[in-house]
Amino acid sequence: MWQKLQIIHEANDDVKWNRMEMFINDLENFKTKPRESIEDMYSEFGKIINDLNALGLNMDKVARFGALEDVKTELEPNGSSSGLV
Repeated sequence: MWQKLQIIHEANDDVKWNRMEMFINDLENFKTKPRESIEDMYSEFGKIINDLNALGLNMDKVARFGALEDVKTELEPNGSSSGLV
């Protein structure tokens, strides 16, 4: 029982990858909404960045790869990548 809860709580690599891919997609498609305040836009952008940081992907890594698509390719969980972090 406890082992199952631990597995659910500590997301495995596939779950981390799926969440990271979702947040990268959010970042790629980020744009202001009509009539959205600067504060709300900044808050939403900060949430995406914080979610990516929590998974071990910071903007320094994105800058190193040069593009978010390169980050996705490098981090794919197919065994040939260097891992999530």
